Parts: sequence; C-alpha cells; structure tokens
Amino acid sequence: MAVRRWELEDLVAGPVVSLVDPPVRRGRPVIAATFVLLLICTLAAPIALGKTPTPVAPSAPRTIEASSITSLDRFRPFPGTRQPKSAAPAPGILFVSCTHLWSARSDGSGAHRLLDMPGVTSPTFSPSARTIAFFASSGAGQALYLASATGTHVTRVGSLSSDGRSLDAGATGLQWSPDGKRLAFALVTPAYDYWSGGSEIWTLSLGSGRFRRVGSGAPTPSYVVGRLMFAEWIDGKPRLSLGPNANRIFVGRSARAIALAPGRLSTPGMDVAVVRVAHGRSVFKLRHNLFRHRPGLLVRPPSGERVPNGTEPALTQDGTVMYSTLKDRSGQLDLGVYDIARRHWSVRNYAWSAATSPAPTATGGRLGARRAVTMAGELVRFWGRGAITERLLTGGPVDKGLIPFEHQSYATGDPTKIGRGWSVPILVYGSGDRGHTAVYRDIDVRVQLRGTRLKAHPIARGPVVKIETIPQAIALLQKWVTSPVVAPVLPAGTTLSRYAISMWTYRGQTTGQLQLRLPPGGSTDQGPAGPNVTLAFGAAYFSGCGGIHAEPLTLGDQPALSGSQAGFNSIVWPATRRSYRNSNGAEFGVSGDVRRKIVLDFATQMEARS
Repeated sequence: MAVRRWELEDLVAGPVVSLVDPPVRRGRPVIAATFVLLLICTLAAPIALGKTPTPVAPSAPRTIEASSITSLDRFRPFPGTRQPKSAAPAPGILFVSCTHLWSARSDGSGAHRLLDMPGVTSPTFSPSARTIAFFASSGAGQALYLASATGTHVTRVGSLSSDGRSLDAGATGLQWSPDGKRLAFALVTPAYDYWSGGSEIWTLSLGSGRFRRVGSGAPTPSYVVGRLMFAEWIDGKPRLSLGPNANRIFVGRSARAIALAPGRLSTPGMDVAVVRVAHGRSVFKLRHNLFRHRPGLLVRPPSGERVPNGTEPALTQDGTVMYSTLKDRSGQLDLGVYDIARRHWSVRNYAWSAATSPAPTATGGRLGARRAVTMAGELVRFWGRGAITERLLTGGPVDKGLIPFEHQSYATGDPTKIGRGWSVPILVYGSGDRGHTAVYRDIDVRVQLRGTRLKAHPIARGPVVKIETIPQAIALLQKWVTSPVVAPVLPAGTTLSRYAISMWTYRGQTTGQLQLRLPPGGSTDQGPAGPNVTLAFGAAYFSGCGGIHAEPLTLGDQPALSGSQAGFNSIVWPATRRSYRNSNGAEFGVSGDVRRKIVLDFATQMEARS
C-alpha cells in the first residue's frame, strides 16, 4: 500500500505546500523492514528497542517486570544551562516516520527529516520550544537524548539501566514538566498487558539526574495544571488521577489519556483532548474547559483506523488542530490530523507520535484580531509570573521595567491593523508603594506575523501613573469601560479603598468597578475606618453574585432588582437596561456594607444621570 499524503487543502486556506514523503514501504530492504517492525512493537506494545545482554554476568540476561524495577541508575546532572537550545522558539510539530524524527509546520506543510537518527521514539518539545527530548535505541539499551529544536547539538543524556544492567522494559510517553526541570515517562513490560498493571510511571530530575517512581498507570503521563496526571485502573476501568484533586477533573471514569494545548494560552478553540472509551472503543473527547461539566465534542477515529492502547493526543498551541497515533487494519501505525473547526480527519501513513510546539504559530498564514488580542492579554496576564510563557510570546527576553509594579489585572482596547499584524492597547493596573496606592500604565502590544511564528512586542505608551483621587479613578474608568461611567454625589470624607479600581475585558466589553470607603459613622458599625461601597459599571456578571430576588422596585422609570450579596451586602441594578456590545449585562450596579437606603440613593442618582 502506497503512502498517502495529508489532505492539506482541507486544513489550510490558500496554496498547499506538498509534504516531503518518506520512502514508501514497497520494496524496502529486509533490514529496514525489521527495524520498522521493532519500532512499531515499541509503540504498540510498547517494547524497548535495542535489548542487549548483560556485559559481565555469569547468569543469563534477566527479564524483569516493570513493576519489579525499584530504582534506576542515576544520570549525570543536566540543568537548563547545559541543555542544547535553538536560538528562538520553534513552531510546528514533531513526528516519527521511517524510524527517524521529522518536523513540519502546524498545518502539516514543509515536512522534513530533522534527525537522520534511527530508532527515535517519544519526541517532545520543552516548555520553551527551544529543546527536544526523545528516546532512541543504542548499543547499551534505550537512551535519553536532548537536541536543539532545529535538530542540532544532539546530546546523549544517558542509557536507562538498573543496577548497571540494561532494561528489558521499554520507556515511552516522554513529557516535559511545565517548568522544564523534569521529564515524566512510563516503563512498560513487553510481555504484559500494561492496562492491567504492566506500566510504571517515572520522573527524572534533569538538574540532579535522579529518577523517582510515581506509581502504576497507563503509559500516557501528562502534566495538567502543573501536576502530573496518568490513568489508573479503578474497579476495572481507567480513570485519570491528579492526586487529592482528582474529583475536580471532569474527564470521565473511562478516560485513558489527556492533552492540553501547550503554552498555557486560553484560546477560542477546543483546548483539551481526552482519549476515553465509548461503546467499547477508544474515541477522543474535545473540550474547552477542563473543570466544568460540559459535553464537549466526541470524535471517532477515521474509517479504517482505531486508537491503539497507550495513545496520547496532541493539540496545537491555539487549540485548532489535534494529532494522534492511529492504527489501520493491517496493524500499521499512522498519524491522524483532525481539524477541529471543520471536523475533518486527514491521515498520513507510516508516521506516528506527533508532538506539538508551545510556540505561537500562524495558522493558515493569517492573523485575526481575536487571536492578536488573546496573545496580548496572555502576555500581560503572565507578566512576572511565567517567564517561559513570556519568552514564548515575545520570542526572546522581555523588559521587566515595562511593568515595575505588582499588577492585579488588565483591560484591552480595540486592536488596530498594522501591516501583517495588530496593535493592541492594554491598560495594566496594580499596587505601588507597598500596596497602598493604585497605579496603572498604558502599554501597546504589537502582535506580528514573522514567517510561521507569531510574536508579541510590548512597548510603553506612557509613564506609570498613580491614582490618588476619586476624580482620577473615575476618569480612568470613563476612558476604558464600555458602558457610561457615572458616579453619585459622595459624602465628604469619602476616600479610595486600598484596591480602588478593577477592570476586565470579555468579548470586546470592558467592565469596571470603583471601590470606595465612606466616612465612619451613621451607616453601620464598621469602626473608625468606615464602610465600603462598590460602584460597578457595565456589570455583566454583577447579577450573578449572592442570593438575588426581584422586588417591585424602580429607579426613575426603569425596573430594577435588589437583594443580598454574601448575606450582608445590599445590591441593586437595573433589570431591563438596554444591552450593549451583544451583552445582556446591566449598565451599573451598587453594593456595600451600608444601609439599604444609602445603596438605593446612590443607584437612583446614577440612573438619573445616565
């Protein structure tokens, strides 16, 4: 059977770049065919490559179950400073074909052999997208290698062994931890059914070279929300485990493997893929949120293909394409590519083990405003908290002086098209002077298309500004909030609270809140500091707080709702105000630990002035 090409015209818009096909299977030499068969067994069973006899021992080579291996010989330390790295994050995908390592763009075009090194399995990108880790057979058994993301500087870290002897169990399912300091993998006994206990999960600390056995489970370890997850058999069914918080992961009791879109970016597409059992067969479940009970999209493998045991899916960084190893009727391993938006499979024969880069990649050669805003927002959200994500988005080092204060959140404005990219205005606000003064800064994030990569370049649009008065805070809200910002007449002595402003943008709509402290006395027994009042503008989610009940209440000529929030705050907002930006949110709201009369008085003033 000849090698089929990917059906790229169904994946990308515009001209199609043909893939470079690996050699077809017809007429392969016997040696190559034997090599292929050995590697297929590695992934499908899986079985270790390159089994060797014990070099110095009077007894015959031992066959040890994976569950009997209690320790692995230490590797030499390989901290991040010693790891080979490419000059910039590499976008696209990795996959194995003809027992060699290949790379391609995320849409499947431009495929080329990255390493002329046979026996490669389990390739995986580092969180920085600048290093690749993989297993390969060697004279001393199965070995771990690191290479730059461009395939250069291939470095052998060490061969897997226990008490100086090579392992009969094979290693598979290699995965990086989100901080890039550890690798997780599975050891599988070839002669045993790993779904009933023949697979052990291990981790390797690259900095120390030490291994640790984590537990027994399916050979598909994955890092989810920073923690290691793998499927365990519970009451005869596989169930993904995440330690004490396993009940928060709503992926079903029949789940076998899970994958998240790399790079930790929230995307408009599906960003979670789960392999689970349905009607006796393995299928894929695609979801947008891991922690909510939502049905998601059930995806069956294409006709003539099935999902082999031990398969782990992979997703592109933007969550638009899923990849998975498949097995056809003849038992050959194929690589399946699923376009989530078009719900269409494409299959490449004789290729498998796809791994995706966390580096932002241009999909279809276009950059839309929505994705530009997402990238700009994520850059600010992870600023100072996720150095790896910052470098992925910018493509290099970032200027830490751009946001020299502890920021709480941000709001985004309307993007402007510039060349092949977009300019996204962002307001970043937070606390200065040890948290006692509100500060903000306007920045501009230029999201550009550079070849097949997307890069976000932040620049300052103005200085860091302190918010010291109520008029300053209101003026800032008026500039950024989508709905009109009107404030009531406040009593003398009213001051800004410690966290005076808060804003967030969702689907093009920016909501804002102003938190104030009224003068003490006359409202509630709040002591000398005085009670708090919050004025909300464009409160799209304001009505979702606390126990709310409708009352025959009007503000001016507008019906309104009132009730209690968290059991003690009075809350009021118009119930049928006109919608804006396709949102059903109210235009303003008032709450506070003050008497109900004060809340209604403020709301009445705001209604009259709006």
